[in-house]
Amino acid sequence: MIKKFLSDLFFSALTHIKYYKCLSGLNVIIRKSSVLGQKIRIDAKVRLYNSIIHDNINVYSNTSIHDVILNGYNKIGKGCSISNSDIGRYSYIADRSNVNNVELGKFCSIGPNFTAGLGTHPTDTISSSPYFYSVAALNNPFIKDNAGFVEYKRIKIGNDVWIGANVLVVDGVEIGNGAIIGAGSVVTKNIPAYAIAGGVPCKVIKYRHNDIVMQKLIDLSWWDNDEDWIRINIKKFQVAISEDINI
Repeated sequence: MIKKFLSDLFFSALTHIKYYKCLSGLNVIIRKSSVLGQKIRIDAKVRLYNSIIHDNINVYSNTSIHDVILNGYNKIGKGCSISNSDIGRYSYIADRSNVNNVELGKFCSIGPNFTAGLGTHPTDTISSSPYFYSVAALNNPFIKDNAGFVEYKRIKIGNDVWIGANVLVVDGVEIGNGAIIGAGSVVTKNIPAYAIAGGVPCKVIKYRHNDIVMQKLIDLSWWDNDEDWIRINIKKFQVAISEDINI
């Protein structure tokens, strides 16, 4: 306990010396990470390990980030835990979210209390306990490898996805570009592009646009264009879309 306290104190002091321009609070630890670009703000009690953060990043207080790439113009809310993930440019994750093993696209809006990547258990074996398949189980005395079972499966969330508050996404799920997931949903299966879905379990309710418009948007892949293109076309993003979309 004392050893950990002294270690944290040392690395916090080192962080404040090296990254003082980025910090807006005390007790921040940045280790084995690359802090790139300008306009980076990191609040109090943030832990940043083995990660890469680019320009225009806000990380709010009491948040832990491990093995993560923040690609730029990202906001990570208070009390979050983000690990083993790639967060696309212009995407944000709201307060108290727990995100592991997620590939998140660009321009995504993730509501508070979002949970993704908790891992899974086998259901067709004698026991579902991780002591029979996971070396990560606390002080596992039985096995030295994961016995072929994949405990964590990558979650892929497309671009321009909006996920409401209190949503759970199970391992291995893919959510398509432009989808909207209603608050309180439990997503257990893949959600197609531009679907509006919700419920427990989450099901498609309807689609945001008709087939013609959705295909045009998929072909356009506007999220891959540069900032100048977006500035030029910004007015077209602020009105209801129609089939004669011309961008």
